[in-house]
Amino acid sequence: MQPSADCTIAGSRPDHAANRFQAQARAERRLLLEMQLVGDKIEIRPVAATAQLLREYTEAEIQQFLDEDKISDETANAVRRLLASGQL
Repeated sequence: MQPSADCTIAGSRPDHAANRFQAQARAERRLLLEMQLVGDKIEIRPVAATAQLLREYTEAEIQQFLDEDKISDETANAVRRLLASGQL
């Protein structure tokens, strides 16, 4: 699907912006992006990397996040019903 001409990301067409970010990501190996809704457009900008390590999580902490992120069977079933009925 071709993006519309009036749709812009960071001041250019989405396909051009995506190519620019992909090239930068390959050059930097890691790329953090900031996305912001401005009017009816989404602006995406690279975030400057910092040499300082912000946080390193242990395997136990990661597993705890994953365990706590699970939803109950009751909630899952309610969402399935809403999706099936077209309400979500």
